[in-house]
Amino acid sequence: MDYLAEGNNYCSDREIVHTEALVRMIMALSGDQDVDNVEKILKDINVEKEEKIKVCELFEQYVRKGRQEGRQEGMRFLIMDNLEEGKTEEIIIKKLMRGFSLGQDEAKHYYDQCTMEMAAD
Repeated sequence: MDYLAEGNNYCSDREIVHTEALVRMIMALSGDQDVDNVEKILKDINVEKEEKIKVCELFEQYVRKGRQEGRQEGMRFLIMDNLEEGKTEEIIIKKLMRGFSLGQDEAKHYYDQCTMEMAAD
């Protein structure tokens, strides 16, 4: 509740005992309709269901996961948009490298992964 009162700047070393319940409550209060996927969210941020974790650690991991997902979505959009414009694989990989500070191998990996997913759809 302190987090809701103080906003994004809130940080506490207080341990959360019922992590799953807290995450479910925060999701519900934020208007998230899918509060049943809490176990997957906790798994994705490497937190056990009833593991004692500090408030700051939980929020930092949650934010980190969101940034990672946003970054991947941005790369996917860049790839799809450039493919629609008829850009070559080489040009798209260079754009990924420049725009997301990736090495050539990593950019190629994301390109291949995205194009395989698109082919599967």
